[in-house]
Formats: sequence, C-alpha cells, structure tokens
Amino acid sequence: NKEDLKRPPLELADNSLTPLHVAYSHMVPKLEAVAKDRALLILTHKGSPDYEFRVLVDTDRRVVLSTETRNKGKVTGQTRFGDFAEVGGQWWARRVETLDDKGRRTA
Repeated sequence: NKEDLKRPPLELADNSLTPLHVAYSHMVPKLEAVAKDRALLILTHKGSPDYEFRVLVDTDRRVVLSTETRNKGKVTGQTRFGDFAEVGGQWWARRVETLDDKGRRTA
C-alpha cells in the first residue's frame, strides 16, 4: 500500500522518524561495541573533525538510549531516553531528558 510508505502525521522534531543515514549524511560513521547489547555510533563532521555526535544504542530492543554532542572531546550536550514502552511492535521512550555541558537537566 502506498500509504504505508508515507511519513506519519506526527509532530516529532527529534529525528526519530528520519533514518540516520539521511539525517546525518554529512558525517562519517564509526561503530564501537560497548557491551553485549550496546553499541556506540560515533558520527564525525566531515568539515569539522573536532565535532562528534554520539548515539548509544540498545541493540536488543533497537532503541537509542542517549545522544551526545562533543567538541574537541568535551561533552557539549546530551539527551537521554528511558522508561521505554513497546507499542505496535516498536519501543518508545516515555522519558526524555536533555542535559547541558555540565550535566545539568535543561528539559
């Protein structure tokens, strides 16, 4: 059905419905195994190699646990996702926290 390929009419500004290879096509990926069920995707900006965007993934549930921006190795911001619920065969975070460069909650 053609309707299945359309983007749902949800107002999600977090790129959760955009494939990573599309949203971050301007970045170079590197994948690291962190634990049995964890992987870290490190995206480095092509024109600015000091800038990194890191994505920690739960590989069992296939969900993003956190994202982090870094500049010259220092954390500049972080978003954590938690309290997941499975709905319609997909996991959705019911708790989202945004932190600043000092680890203080901003949202």
